[in-house]
Amino acid sequence: IKQPVITNGGAVVVDSATGETIFDQKLNEDLAREVIGFLHEQNCYHQIYDASPKFLCEAYTMYTELYSHFTCMQWKVVGDFLKLSSVMTPKVLCVDMASRLRVMLEMLRERFPGRLIAGISQPFFLEIYHPDAHKGAALRRLAENMGLDACNVIAMGDSHIDKSMIEYAGLGVAMKNSTPEVLEAADLIAPGNDEDGVAAVIEEYVLNEVE
Repeated sequence: IKQPVITNGGAVVVDSATGETIFDQKLNEDLAREVIGFLHEQNCYHQIYDASPKFLCEAYTMYTELYSHFTCMQWKVVGDFLKLSSVMTPKVLCVDMASRLRVMLEMLRERFPGRLIAGISQPFFLEIYHPDAHKGAALRRLAENMGLDACNVIAMGDSHIDKSMIEYAGLGVAMKNSTPEVLEAADLIAPGNDEDGVAAVIEEYVLNEVE
């Protein structure tokens, strides 16, 4: 891909053609350490990220393998995160059973009200960000950088962390298989991700307009 890419749930925007970082909103280090300490208390597997292509984990577990298999990313074991000299990460990501992550999500929101964004991106992934780091903010910053208004933007998604960009875009599209809150936020419901929903929207609202 030789275009700008929004990564880490909206915490980072990079122009993959030039390597330029357009937007970078990491977690505050003190807050990151506080969150990690809380996850230690709950014995919840979690990982962080730096500038390398590998994700960082404290120890190798079955959840490390699960995440690596799902994303094709490699890992690096670094030991206790709280003993690192610096914890500068765009997000903290937890991997666990879906039922436990739903409980953890509510606990995080109660423990850190208004201080972070937490959401489930996949049934077994819980992601934690700076309150200003979300896909809506990243898409807005990218659009402004390209001289575009929201009315010129289409956003498509299916999970909780896609909701903010769907709300920002002039045309916010939810796949038919989206979570209920994303379906409610969307201007348009497209066929599911297994039914070429993205292609259908591009054909109808981009290619047809060009022709």
